[in-house]
Amino acid sequence: MIDGPPLWDDLAALATAARTIHADRASGYPAQVARGRLSREDAEAGIRIMAAIAADWGELRTGAEPESDAPQATEHEKRTCLAVIADRLKNDRSRLADCARALLWWQQPWRDGVTTSRRALITSITREGRKLHRSATAEAA
Repeated sequence: MIDGPPLWDDLAALATAARTIHADRASGYPAQVARGRLSREDAEAGIRIMAAIAADWGELRTGAEPESDAPQATEHEKRTCLAVIADRLKNDRSRLADCARALLWWQQPWRDGVTTSRRALITSITREGRKLHRSATAEAA
C-alpha cells in the first residue's frame, strides 16, 4: 500500500492542476513583471518549469509521446518549483492545493539515495509498457 498525500493517485486531477497552475503563471506573470514584482528571467523560468511539469503529467495522463519541442526542466527545478507552490498553499484546503502537494510528492526521489523522482520512474515504466504493446501488436499483425 502506498502512503501518499490526498489525490496522489488521481492522475486526471494532477494533470488538470498542472495545466491550471501553468496557465495561471502564463497569464499572470507578465503583469507581475510589468509591476516590477517579478523579474523577466524569473517569470520566464517559472512559466517554463511549470510548462514542463504540465507536459509530464499530460504524457502520463494520456499516454501520448512527449512532443520534441516540449518545455524542458531539470528534476531539481521541478521539485523546487512545486515545493514553493505547496508552501504557499500550505494552509489552503482546496482541491488545487491538495493536487499541488501530491504533485510535489510525485516529484520527490522514489527512494533514499536516488535522484530519480517517483514521477520520472512511473513515466519510464509507462513508456516501456507502450513500446512492448506496440511491439506485440506489430508482431500479431
